[in-house]
Amino acid sequence: MSPPALGFGPYHEAAMDLCGGVDLLIHDAQYTASELPARLHLGHSAADDAFGLANECAVGRVLLFHHDPDRTDAQVAAIERYSLCRSSVGSR
Repeated sequence: MSPPALGFGPYHEAAMDLCGGVDLLIHDAQYTASELPARLHLGHSAADDAFGLANECAVGRVLLFHHDPDRTDAQVAAIERYSLCRSSVGSR
């Protein structure tokens, strides 16, 4: 996926078609937005990708999975708080 918020171009049309209006989007969140550019070749996403796509596609809720196993619980919670503050998901 190519998240526009990170400067990689628009979301792929097929991803938007698949996610359009779903009640729940389950999405990879291995990296933060700042970590992702150096790790794009690994095939993972950032939480920003998930919430950006969800906002674009009028998704009801987002479930993030697959965080970096080296993160502490506090770091995962900080990513969650940051993502929720930047998202309109769930406010519909």
